[in-house]
Order: sequence, then C-alpha cells, then structure tokens
Amino acid sequence: MLAHWQRAGHRPLALMGGATGLIGDPSGKSEERKLLGRDEVEANIANYQTTFERLLDFDPRHRTRAGIVNNHDWLGGIGYIQMLRDVGKHFSVNMMIQKESVSARLTEREQGISYTEFSYMILQAYDFLHLNRTMECTVQIGGSDQYGNIVAGIDLIRRLVGREDPQSPDADGRAYGVTNPLVTKSDGGKIGKSEKGAIWLDPDEDVALRLLSILAEHDRCRRRQVPQMVHIRKPRTHRGTRTLCSGGTAGSRSSACTRRIDDLPDPWRDGV
Repeated sequence: MLAHWQRAGHRPLALMGGATGLIGDPSGKSEERKLLGRDEVEANIANYQTTFERLLDFDPRHRTRAGIVNNHDWLGGIGYIQMLRDVGKHFSVNMMIQKESVSARLTEREQGISYTEFSYMILQAYDFLHLNRTMECTVQIGGSDQYGNIVAGIDLIRRLVGREDPQSPDADGRAYGVTNPLVTKSDGGKIGKSEKGAIWLDPDEDVALRLLSILAEHDRCRRRQVPQMVHIRKPRTHRGTRTLCSGGTAGSRSSACTRRIDDLPDPWRDGV
C-alpha cells in the first residue's frame, strides 16, 4: 500500500512500534498477546526497516522520499499522568468498548482483555496526532482490522488540533484513514506477524511460493478477491498466477522461488 501511494506522488512514513510493540494490539486477536521484551521489539524493528528499505524509495533527492519513524521517540517520554490528562480524557469508554477489536474479546470469546491491550487504541491514536502535528501526516493506512484505531486517531486530531489552532486546515478534519482488506488463511483467520503461517517479505524465504500455497487453499469466492486487493487483473492461467504471486514480491523473494512454483496446483484453474 505504501509503495502504491509513493508511486502516486505521496510521501510515505513507515511507523515502527518501538513503544506500542511493548503493549500489543488486540485487533484480530482471540486471546491476550505475549508481551515482548525491549530487545525483541528492537530486533523486530531492525528487520522491518531492512524490508522497507527494499520496497520503498528513500532517496533524499526525491520529493516523495520515504521516511521511517519510531513511536518510542515520542511515547517513551510521556508520563502516565500526562497521557491520562492530555489524551485519555478525550476517549469515551462507551465508545472504546464498541470497537470490534474490544467488543469481540468482551462478548464473543472466552478470554477477556487486559487494561494494557484495552489502552492500545489511545496510543495508536496519539501516534496519528503526533505525526499530523510534526510531519503534516494527514492519511493513516492500515489493514481493515485497524479501522477502529484509525478512526480514533482521526477523532483525536479533530478534537485537539481544531481547539489549539482554529485556523489550521486540520481544524476542519483534514485527517483521513484508508484500510485494505486482509488476505486471510483458508479458515478466515488473520495472517499477522505474530500468527502461525505468516508471510515474511524476506529474501531468504520463498515468499511468492508461500503466497501461492495459501491462495490454493482458499475457496473460489476468496480467490477472486485477492487480485483486486493488490490491484492486479485476475490471472486466467497458471502463468498469470505465478505473475501475481512473484510480481508483487519481486523485491524480496529468493531466486529459487520461481522454479518451485510450477510444482503447486493452479488456484485459478477449472474456470475460476
């Protein structure tokens, strides 16, 4: 998504969760996340940065050059009392428990939600506010499971920026959110960083091969949606299927991957 927006003339900012990674996002989760240590989070960030550097243009000579920011730089220095007074008072608990990421854990699943994960929405909303104020970031992009968190950030910007500077363009709500449908596993479960079977954009892994394997497991209805998610025409042949899987991962796949894709069944066969 960020690469598409950069090609369209926008400047993408890849947000690293140096602080929020220590908390854990409840979105799309049926149980409490395992808390990561600071060293683990920093190691993950280093890997993510390497991946983004392959996929985005960071050339300082270009107007649309990408940037990488770490939310620990601003969240790490905020005290608990300050966060409650300056940010927390703008969030209604009634509103927060209606968000899917929270309500599902409260009503549909056996395990509840801790105050730690419940507070995640506030931190992500503050990230959007901070980047809006300091880097003129007006659009937040994420998976469809992030809809509630993104809307919370938009509301916070409208409340605080509009009050502090009524003449600001953001006072009229110049903050937006864009979500992208998730490519899920065959059982409908989320393919996330902490989930089994996650696809990593790593040159040491056969990314396209694993993506094709997942598509082969999906039913016909879901397979028709995948090309639309990545803005590619639905392939009519096995060769087209290979193009879909390997073309979108060209910057990260291993050289041996393409040779092994032919051994897999074609998920678009039989007239699908």
